[in-house]
Amino acid sequence: MLVSGAMCSKQRGHTISQSYLRCGLPSAAAYAPIYVIQSAAVETNLTALRQLVQEGAAQARQANPHVTIFATLSVSPNGAFVPYSAVVQAARVIRPYVQGFEMNNIRPSDWRMIHFLIGLGEP
Repeated sequence: MLVSGAMCSKQRGHTISQSYLRCGLPSAAAYAPIYVIQSAAVETNLTALRQLVQEGAAQARQANPHVTIFATLSVSPNGAFVPYSAVVQAARVIRPYVQGFEMNNIRPSDWRMIHFLIGLGEP
């Protein structure tokens, strides 16, 4: 979205996520059995997260009704510290639109990641 001279790129006043959707990039799912929406960067803004994943998943499914869709989440999005409870909340917001999550983590043994996984199983 930030490449100068690209066929479709970020416009002034729009976020990268909005531009990604406007450019129809999720339609690339037409050529793949699995599609991953890179959503970790906006996971702390639940409104933006829901919009990105809901609309991205809809575009991907329109291109390929049989595609399996994952969304990324992280306990350290953009290098920030995010408590596991916030990641659980983000996962619950987007769970209706995806079949699973791809998790970004700096250290696999990070206690926040472990507590996130435990928290997903709680009501």
